[in-house]
Amino acid sequence: MPRLGEIKLAREIGYTGRGRHIWDACPVCGIERWQSLRNKGTLCRSCAARKQARERQPITFSGVGTPVLGDVATTKSLGYSGRGIMLYLACPSCGVARWVRRSTIDTICVHCVPKLYGKENPKWSGGKKTKRGYTFTKIGKNDPMFVMADRNGWVLEHRLIVARRIGRPLVRGEVVHHINGVKPDNSDSNLQLLSERTHSSHLVMTKLQQRVCLLENRLTIMEAENTRLEAMVAKLIPSQAEEGNLSLGVCRDWTGDTPQLEGEGTVHPLGKPRDNDA
Repeated sequence: MPRLGEIKLAREIGYTGRGRHIWDACPVCGIERWQSLRNKGTLCRSCAARKQARERQPITFSGVGTPVLGDVATTKSLGYSGRGIMLYLACPSCGVARWVRRSTIDTICVHCVPKLYGKENPKWSGGKKTKRGYTFTKIGKNDPMFVMADRNGWVLEHRLIVARRIGRPLVRGEVVHHINGVKPDNSDSNLQLLSERTHSSHLVMTKLQQRVCLLENRLTIMEAENTRLEAMVAKLIPSQAEEGNLSLGVCRDWTGDTPQLEGEGTVHPLGKPRDNDA
């Protein structure tokens, strides 16, 4: 007979698995048995079942006849899925009685949920969402700017901000432009109201400015490369550079990447004459 508190591996007592078991007594009935070490001090199966039966809500409706407020029934007797308990309660919003699960006792019925907007709706998620980089805001039907929203009440946040600034809904052909080009930045100072034609022209000018900046950067890089090559040539042929017989302008051969020098005599970088100059 094992002693209380004795610990053994599962395979040593004929159990499956790799865990450890302890010889423990039930705190209610005192029956000793092997149980998992992590369940030390818990009730045995018989005591746990009796405790659950005492705590279980008594069933008052078997699924036959008309229920009254406060009736309790099983999901199986009502034709619902699962093995839970259902209660017959009235909706706190409209007062209509219906069967609800114990986990949703304080919630309103499905008919009242679509009528609630904003923070009153139990599915309220903050009233904002992001799509294609733009932020959408949820507004109610009583809002004067609701004409700008879709049928579910979602409106572009940057258009809503400008509409509230000028005091009227925006009409077709009016475009809100982000000055810094960042779509999520919907601060009032970053939004500019333009017509659709002006906005298109503005986009073209912006792209041209970006192209000019790109070409200027490339030109700066090429000038720096040209200066570096001139310094390299001056080090390779210092005598000819001092005599003035050779210009230090550097260009690249269009048939390859070999640098060539411009001057009175065409000379290779190492000072050797070409075959046609001999």
